[in-house]
Parts: sequence; C-alpha cells; structure tokens
Amino acid sequence: MLFRSTFFQTLSQRIESAQGGEKEKLATLRTRLLKITQDLDAAQEARIAATSALLQSLAQAEDLDEALKGALPAIDDLFMNVLAANLEAARQRKDTASLQVLEEIDRRLRKIIRDSLPPDLQLAQDVIGEPDEAAARKRMEDHPEAVRSEEHTSELQSHVR
Repeated sequence: MLFRSTFFQTLSQRIESAQGGEKEKLATLRTRLLKITQDLDAAQEARIAATSALLQSLAQAEDLDEALKGALPAIDDLFMNVLAANLEAARQRKDTASLQVLEEIDRRLRKIIRDSLPPDLQLAQDVIGEPDEAAARKRMEDHPEAVRSEEHTSELQSHVR
C-alpha cells in the first residue's frame, strides 16, 4: 500500500506540473490506474471473504475429513494465511474452543499435504525435523528406498550438517 500511495502521489505531482495534452493524458492514466487498483482490491477482498467462509464451514463440519477432501481444490496460500491469522487471533483471545478446532484443521491439512508428497520429500521433511545430525543420519539410513539417487542423498546430508 505504501508503494501505491507513493506512486499515485508522484503521479499527481506530475499531473499538476504538466501542461496541455500531457496533463490530460496523465490524468486519464491516473483515473484508469485507480480503477484497476480498486477492482483488484475488491477482487482480493472477495477472495478473502470466500476463504474465510470456507474456513468457517470447515470449522463447523460434522465430518472434518470429508469436508477437507471436498475443500482441497480451494486450499492455497491465501487459505493457509487466513488459517494462520485465525489461529493467532484465537490464541490472543484465549478462545480455547476455537483454537482447538482451528489447530485440528491445521494438523489434518498438513497431514494431507505431507501424505501427498513423494517419499523422498517426506523423508527430507523428516530429516530436517530431527533434533540432531545423528538422528537425521539414522532416519536416512532407515529409509534408503525414499532416496532416489546419490545426488539426493548428498543433498539431504548437506542439510543435516
């Protein structure tokens, strides 16, 4: 928003100092750009409202797993950001009931996402999550089938160090 404000402020200053046809062209440009940004803002607000409504419906679903399955095509970065914001808001309000529901949605979604990853990426997540290098190496040794090539093994080991 700061960039946008600065841009329009600079454009307005150029319009004020312009003469004749140039002034008119810049004013028309400003009007068109303002309309475009307003349309984009409205579209983004609609997406956020739809995403919030989806989260609300998931929170009220009787069968969360089934509801999540149906909602998967709509789960994107925006949804995950709205979920994170709602989790934080529930923590700040100390709303334990909402927090529990939102944490369960988050946990199940992360499991669905993780389970959809190829085995080598699942292993990479496990390796990175290990508390120390020895545990990470053991995890890799215990699952050689998940590493597709020597290159992947070297790459994983470099992240362990």
